[in-house]
Amino acid sequence: MAEIRTRLDGPVATVTLSQPTRLNALSLEMWEVLPHALQAAEEREETRVLIIEGDGVAAFSAGADIARFASERTEPCDAERYTNAVSGVLRALIALRKPTIARVHGVCSGGGAAIALACHIRISSDELRFAIPAGRLGIVYEFEAVEQLVEAVGSPVAYDLLASGRTVEAEEASRLGLVNRVVPAAELDEHVDAYAATIADNAPLAVQGGIVAVGAVLTGSDDRLENRLRELQAEAIESDDYAEGVSAFIEKRRPRFSGR
Repeated sequence: MAEIRTRLDGPVATVTLSQPTRLNALSLEMWEVLPHALQAAEEREETRVLIIEGDGVAAFSAGADIARFASERTEPCDAERYTNAVSGVLRALIALRKPTIARVHGVCSGGGAAIALACHIRISSDELRFAIPAGRLGIVYEFEAVEQLVEAVGSPVAYDLLASGRTVEAEEASRLGLVNRVVPAAELDEHVDAYAATIADNAPLAVQGGIVAVGAVLTGSDDRLENRLRELQAEAIESDDYAEGVSAFIEKRRPRFSGR
């Protein structure tokens, strides 16, 4: 069954791309459901961090389910709907203000690569096989996907990956900036869970402020983001978490942030 699953565990929400018999390739329905799953997970008050993962042991996601293109992406109107659905997922991910971690293992290709690149942090296993095979499929990538790729690796590497469609393995992916870090496959789940717990323990307003600040730097002249950053700075200085953070530092103890 092809589906999007959500698992809630205290402050951590995990969204799973699930079609393991097809390397978690995404059908049109999955593309259209995913933004709603992401939004629902973020809007949950308890959520402080989201993990995006693929089902099973073989893949994060092989991207679009190409076997369905004959029925889902043939006529111009169908192709437009499909492109809008993919762009909608990437825009939804980029718009999230709670931190996202892509738990990447095995095959991470095409639209799956775009989803991973749209996450704030990417942690992969040493069995990663990353590729953007648009050139071999006659597909022009969505703007949002290329934008995230260029931000991650710069234009020369982006040209290389888009033009060649070549596969990048874990060590090179780390060196190029496609992923933040690589860990042994057997340790991936534990490592990502521990990292997510570290983020969840921090003050939510401060974490959100970091996300907004980085976004403002990348866009360069987005007044909306700069205004939101100033709002967060004001909210943070008046928050209970600010008082708790200062007290914990002075008392040399671990802070206990409430999110207020």
